[in-house]
Amino acid sequence: MIRDYYLRRSLAVILSLLLHVLLGLTLADFTIPIPKQVVQKPQPTQVRVNFSYPQEEPNIQHVPKIVSTPQPAPKPKSVIAKSKRKVAKTRVRTAAKRKIAARAKRKAAAEARAKARKIAAAKAKRKAAAEARAKARRIAAAKAKREATAEARAKARRIEAAKAKRKAAAEARAKRIAAAKARREAIAEAKAKARRIEAARAKRKAAAEARARRIAAAKARREAAAEARARRIAAAKARREAAHNRANRSRLLATYKGRLSSRIRRFKYYPIPARRRGIQGRVRISFSVLEGGRISQLRLSGGHKQLQYAARLAVQKATPLPLPPGLKPPLRFSLTMNFNLR
Repeated sequence: MIRDYYLRRSLAVILSLLLHVLLGLTLADFTIPIPKQVVQKPQPTQVRVNFSYPQEEPNIQHVPKIVSTPQPAPKPKSVIAKSKRKVAKTRVRTAAKRKIAARAKRKAAAEARAKARKIAAAKAKRKAAAEARAKARRIAAAKAKREATAEARAKARRIEAAKAKRKAAAEARAKRIAAAKARREAIAEAKAKARRIEAARAKRKAAAEARARRIAAAKARREAAAEARARRIAAAKARREAAHNRANRSRLLATYKGRLSSRIRRFKYYPIPARRRGIQGRVRISFSVLEGGRISQLRLSGGHKQLQYAARLAVQKATPLPLPPGLKPPLRFSLTMNFNLR
């Protein structure tokens, strides 16, 4: 019975997963009822006991009769399990249909809301466009009104000026006849005074221009001198910094070269075959130090091949080499390794 219960429960879980994959629903959307374990309890056999006592005196031969009522045979377990599975499948299908209907209903509601929002947005857009057109018409009308007002004012000013001009001309004609001579003298004097004023003005203007030219020339000379002085100072500073950097680099390279030489010599060894054969010599080593203490472009020259091999092994064992502070790789170095039997 327990095994049948776990089998039914496993089938229900598998069916829920299949529905989740096929219908695209989440496990939280619906739950599949899992049939509870049904344990068929044995029904007690009804026993009816009839006690009949004779009217005579009790005798040892008179014993109470026990009559048992037969019970109907229980249904097979397979039939019960099949009916339960059928009920579970029916519940699952009903729940799935309900979820699909609810999803369709939600989708229709969402589409209706989206349509309503689109209609409202279109309505608002049309309203904004109408307001913009009305505003543009109002602005154009106000502009036309302002232009008409300005034109009317200008016309009124022109009329007033013409009227004043005619009046002045009439007065001038009336006065010209009476004071022609005085006017000619006054005009002559005014012309002379104007010429003097114009000459003085031109003189002052020329003096001001000459002074401005002198000031500008002096300012340009001062700026040129200041720029030249700044360039000289900057060049001198750059030369001092370059000389200082070269001196520091040379000192750092010399110190670092000594450290490299000491580190490589710690791994130096004299090959036994060369020692037995009495081979001596000097091997020149050149290499480049890269980032991380790695070496590249290792070249060996001079000395016997066995001594060169020993020098190469010493350099390889010494790597990775320590990087010098204040120097940027790659750095090229040349060292000499002596092999003497003394």
